[in-house]
Amino acid sequence: MLGVWREALPQLRHESPFKLMIEEMMEPITKMYTNVSNPTLRFDEKVHARKATVAEKVAIEGREVSYRMTHLGGLTRALDAELNQEGNSALEKLRDEVYDKLCGYDRLLHENFSVTLNPIKNNVGMGVSSILHSAMYARGRQP
Repeated sequence: MLGVWREALPQLRHESPFKLMIEEMMEPITKMYTNVSNPTLRFDEKVHARKATVAEKVAIEGREVSYRMTHLGGLTRALDAELNQEGNSALEKLRDEVYDKLCGYDRLLHENFSVTLNPIKNNVGMGVSSILHSAMYARGRQP
């Protein structure tokens, strides 16, 4: 992704929210603020001497794939935003390269995990319900 970004950046002449997002994500990497490891994260059953729970596997392995997909999706959108302004065969090639990588991670995610899409209203409802339940619990524990 960093290689594609470096190659595409001089050709990204128009501002978009996606370009800004990717610039902010790439800054720590290009300026070496962070040490990004390339090896994939795995639950090492030899270290833990037990089989990983489903929650642990998703939290460790699925989360990494999900983050990579978010970054690749943002880069795809940044390139698409530029391509909508003006055609550029070099950018189209880079966008296709990023999109192919994104699709590869999508296949990996679906091959290794049962992925269920939840409507945002369900996620918001769970969050609000959790907050209300916690507040009622805390109120009942007051002396």
